[in-house]
Amino acid sequence: MRTTIMMSVGIAAVAWTTSVPSAGTEISLTDFCNGADTGDDTPCIRSWIQAGRNSPTSTLHAPAGTYLYNDTSTFYSGLTMECASSATVTFRNTGGSGMFLAATEPVHGISIEECGFDVNGNPADFLGVIIVNPQTNVGESTAIEVSENRIFDSKDRGKMSVNQRQYIVLANCRDCRVEENHLSEGGRIKVGRPGRDLVIRDNIVEHVNDNAITVVDVGAGVSKDITIEDN
Repeated sequence: MRTTIMMSVGIAAVAWTTSVPSAGTEISLTDFCNGADTGDDTPCIRSWIQAGRNSPTSTLHAPAGTYLYNDTSTFYSGLTMECASSATVTFRNTGGSGMFLAATEPVHGISIEECGFDVNGNPADFLGVIIVNPQTNVGESTAIEVSENRIFDSKDRGKMSVNQRQYIVLANCRDCRVEENHLSEGGRIKVGRPGRDLVIRDNIVEHVNDNAITVVDVGAGVSKDITIEDN
């Protein structure tokens, strides 16, 4: 077992295209949602993700804008989501559980980079935003990277949330990385249950409620080969 821990925790409009993108292309969210912060974008976000599911070697790209969601979309294996920057792209929650993307079955080869997520005062306890949570009896997820994202609460800036929050959860995951994200207003990073070949590096987690970084084991199996450093 190799475990290295070096931790210092700091402080809508919809336009649908019927064409199927060719493999290796970029699929822009603005082909589906206008990003004008004027109405629920959940249906057009789901259409965007479905276009990526139909062409799993393509990249889902989100240009600058604010996109509203009130329900959860589902991961697919091979999902690559890249935003223009976490400062200019915001997926803002307007209700429901607060989850943006979730998987209850194993998924593989996932990347989510440089996106902003605003939970916008959602009162749900144990609110999560990016959740991969397959049960241990259905197999493990592999090769997942969540990096350079900003997850925050615009309604409660600079404060610890009353309710517990776990913004990024990668459970039963092998070869998974959480790097260079900035989480605030109560959200934590949670991996394990069990997991292996895990890297949690260069994240900022501030105003956290309860634990900032959690490696948890439930039932059989022990998480191993974990690197936690420079947070």
